[in-house]
Amino acid sequence: DEEQLRGLAEIATRHSLPIISDEVFGEFLFGRDALPRIATTDAPLVFTLNGLSKMFALPGMKIGWIAVTGDPGLVRKSMAALDLISDTFLPVNEIAQFAVPEVFSRGQDFLARLKKWISECRAAALASLEGISFVPPQGGFYLTIPISHDEERAAAGLLERNRILVHPGYFYDISPDHLVMTFIDERDSISAHFAEIATVAHS
Repeated sequence: DEEQLRGLAEIATRHSLPIISDEVFGEFLFGRDALPRIATTDAPLVFTLNGLSKMFALPGMKIGWIAVTGDPGLVRKSMAALDLISDTFLPVNEIAQFAVPEVFSRGQDFLARLKKWISECRAAALASLEGISFVPPQGGFYLTIPISHDEERAAAGLLERNRILVHPGYFYDISPDHLVMTFIDERDSISAHFAEIATVAHS
C-alpha cells in the first residue's frame, strides 16, 4: 500500500538505492481500482517496467518499456546508459514499434474483456479452494497455496496423475512447502483442476 511504498522510498533515499518496479500485472487488480506506484514517492531513482505481453496478451511482439523517474541528475545519467544498452543489445523491430499506437487505440475493448475473463477465472479457482487457508491474489495471474507435505512430490504427483502443472514453492524461494500455479485456464476446466489441487493441499 501507499504507506509501505513511502517506507521503501525512505530506505532507498537513506542508502542511495535505485528501485526497480515491475508493473506488468498492473492492469489486473482485484479489489482495487489502481496500482499504488513507487514512482509517485520521493524515491531518488525508480525504474518502472511494463509492456504489451500481459496487458494485451501479445508476448510475441516483444515490446516493453522502462519509465525512469526521480532525481533529475540521476534520471539523465540512467537514460544515457539505457539508451546505449537499448541500441547495442535490445533493438526493437520497427514494424512492432509502429504498431504500438494502434495496439493501444484498438486494444482497449480487448483489454476490458481480458480483465473480466481473468477475474472470472480467479473467482472460479477460489471457489474450488474453499476451506484452504491461503492469501487470495490481489493482482496478477497466479496464486500460492501452503501444503503440509513435500512440495516437489506433490507437484510431481499432480503432473503425473492429473496432467496439472504447478510449481513447488522453492522455485520462488517460498518456504516452507507451497504450490504455485496460474489460475488462468479454460473455464470448463478450472473447477475440476483446482478441486484436484485442493485434494492435494488437504492431504
